Amino acid sequence: MKTKDTLSFNPLKIYISSSWQGDLTKVNEVVVKEIISLSYIPITGDGGSSFSLISHCRKKVLEGDILVLILGEKYSSIVLKECDKALQNEIPVLCFNKVDVEKEEQLQNYIKYLKDYIVYREFSSLKELKIRLKECLIDIISDCFRNYQKIYRDVFSWLDLNVITLSKKSFDILKKEYHIEKNNSKKN
Repeated sequence: MKTKDTLSFNPLKIYISSSWQGDLTKVNEVVVKEIISLSYIPITGDGGSSFSLISHCRKKVLEGDILVLILGEKYSSIVLKECDKALQNEIPVLCFNKVDVEKEEQLQNYIKYLKDYIVYREFSSLKELKIRLKECLIDIISDCFRNYQKIYRDVFSWLDLNVITLSKKSFDILKKEYHIEKNNSKKN
């Protein structure tokens, strides 16, 4: 199976975290459409009752491969908990901060705290947000791919150097999965 086949069967799932009322309603709609246009799957916290909304949203965060955090003028404890859940589970967070609005002090403090742990971009228009969203997604996917390639090369060089060894069965599975022609007879 080729990489492009794998990507089409397993599109990225992107959780969108933001307040869905007030100043970000249109922004959220644009982000969902943009994610769909890129052939990814948008996930939102929709569907939870008001009683269990925080628990519901925190569970939905774990379904995503990436969390897109959109900040406007309002502070939201649910958004804070979603972002914290993503960070605790090493889910990459891409933050887009709307800059032409007055922010609540609590939100300003949270942004200062977050900047050290996330990818952070500012936007002032929907057009600018769409551009920044695409750039950040391309950057994070490129970084992951480069890391994958490095790990792939390292593991196979370690096998060649006998730094790590596999059982014959494990090595045969590895050869078949990665289409390795060369048979390493030193493996057990």
